[in-house]
Amino acid sequence: MPDDGAIHDLMGKIIRIVDRFLQRYLPDPFVIAILLTALTLGLACLVTDSPPETAVTAEIIRYWGDGFWSLAEFTMQMAMILIGGYVVATSGPVRALLRQSVAVVRSPVQAVLFCTLASMLASWINWGFGLVAGAMVALEVGRRLPQVPFRVLVASSYSGFLVWHGGLSASIPLVLNTTGKVSTDLTGQLIPLSQTIFSPLNLIALGSMVVLLPVVNLLHLKSAHDEPAHFGRQDETVEPLTTDRDIWINRSLLPVLLLFAMAAYYW
Repeated sequence: MPDDGAIHDLMGKIIRIVDRFLQRYLPDPFVIAILLTALTLGLACLVTDSPPETAVTAEIIRYWGDGFWSLAEFTMQMAMILIGGYVVATSGPVRALLRQSVAVVRSPVQAVLFCTLASMLASWINWGFGLVAGAMVALEVGRRLPQVPFRVLVASSYSGFLVWHGGLSASIPLVLNTTGKVSTDLTGQLIPLSQTIFSPLNLIALGSMVVLLPVVNLLHLKSAHDEPAHFGRQDETVEPLTTDRDIWINRSLLPVLLLFAMAAYYW
């Protein structure tokens, strides 16, 4: 039976192979969104009762256009949450509070616990705030304790994001408690936050995460077989991230022309 070191090396090789493949062949997110739109359009034509004639395609495109604009309000709300969280997380008072809090961290175990619990608290308050604050926590703790594997700190910081939809910025519970939303028409009533975010079931789930996540991250720290990744120094064995990927579909006009044709047909 292979030992833990052999399994760790095998997993590292698999991850590097997958990482190289994705860096070389994975299109940009915008292109992926267009391709998924085209795939959905094709599947809708195939699964409808009528053959994919012009009338059926036009109806599907109309549904697509109506749905696109119906999500504009929700998209703007999510964007403002993320931007607002970033502004708060990078503000002077929050940075100062973070530095003062990190000063109490003096060991690797404390570092992992601090990153996990701080990111959980920030994500519970606001998911946009938690995303940015989690990264800042990992950086500050990494500067203070460079002997701790930085990848473990990053994993601990972002693991706290798991609690966001049980927190104060959870999208579905807030929509269910807002008048004029489609949920009101479906349920016929507003669902108070006492039955969602502050329900006993949700609070028990959050309490379980507060216990389990630190334990899991401490196990990650214990099972780290490689040498500590010193903060601020690039590991020579790790290939730098490719930022200028030359993928033909990213340069092709076909996805953009497809999106333009659908939008023009809709209008």
